Amino acid sequence: MTKETKILIVEDDYFFGQLIHFQLSSGGYLDSHIQQVKSIEELMEILEFFTPEVILLDLNITDSSGIDTFYKARDICTSSAIIILTGTEDEQLANKLVKEGAQDYLLKGDANSKLLSKTIEYSRERVLQQLRLAQSEKRFRSIFEVSPLPVLTVDSTDLKIEMANNAF
Repeated sequence: MTKETKILIVEDDYFFGQLIHFQLSSGGYLDSHIQQVKSIEELMEILEFFTPEVILLDLNITDSSGIDTFYKARDICTSSAIIILTGTEDEQLANKLVKEGAQDYLLKGDANSKLLSKTIEYSRERVLQQLRLAQSEKRFRSIFEVSPLPVLTVDSTDLKIEMANNAF
């Protein structure tokens, strides 16, 4: 089965990046849908012609290191699922990054075709669901605010008004 997810590998070790590329290709991902860059600078450049759905991100690359690499990538690619793929086994860092929006934290030594494929597809679906939810909330708030009828929501436990529209 051919998988058409657009994947960007952000990795400064060319040969490791090629190994990941090979594993993804072997797992059914289209070769033309997999790109590799080695820096945040190249990440910004590639976005002119390639929009990744999923980013496999090493935290220590040529022009950035550690958690700052994640923050930069997240701020640049706001609708991409970001999966940390690193050699650093740090549970506290992993938890922090997932709380900050990373979809997963994988160790390079654990990466194989099956694990990458599962992680990529689940991460992509979670991000799509988050985007749909944000659109739905935006639509709700728009309708709520412009309604000519007074509308309010009340907390059922303490009966405090949570939200009220302009008509209220």
